[in-house]
Formats: sequence, structure tokens, C-alpha cells
Amino acid sequence: MTALSEAFDLFAAHGAHFYLRNVERELHRADAPADARDSLTKAEHRVALLVSEGYTNQSVALALGVSVHTVNTHLRAVFRKFGVRSRVQLANAMRPHE
Repeated sequence: MTALSEAFDLFAAHGAHFYLRNVERELHRADAPADARDSLTKAEHRVALLVSEGYTNQSVALALGVSVHTVNTHLRAVFRKFGVRSRVQLANAMRPHE
């Protein structure tokens, strides 16, 4: 977190707005996962884990015995709670922080 804060200050001082936006997103993400994980329902958590392991929506549905529509609904909620926009971002957010 300290490295991200230092990067933010450095990019801001040099007017590197493109990188500044990326660091802002990462700072937000660094704070969000603990809170986001706590806010997930059990079903959302199971979907998030499987998706972060590389499962497709169809394979998640088969593994959990639910419809693809249900997986989509849970996945949209997970993306919103984590503040992510892709499966890769979700996988990164689901990794345990050192």
C-alpha cells in the first residue's frame, strides 16, 4: 500500500495522468477486497472463487447445479462489490494479500 501511495505522489508530481488513474484504481482495489469479501453472500463467494480459478459461466453453473442466468446474476453482484470490470481483475482481487 505504501508503494502505491508513493507511486501516486510521483505520478501526480510529474503529470502522468494515465498512470495516475491506474494507481488510483489499484489503491481503491487494495482497500476494497477485504470489505468486498465480507459483503459477499455464500453463493456469490462460490461463484467468485470458481470464476477466479478460470471456470466459465457454464462450467460454474454445472459445478454448482444452478442456471447460467443465476451465475450471471451473482457475477454481476460480485463485480459491483469488488469494483472490478473483468474476470482477470476479479481473480487478482480474490488472491490473498500478503
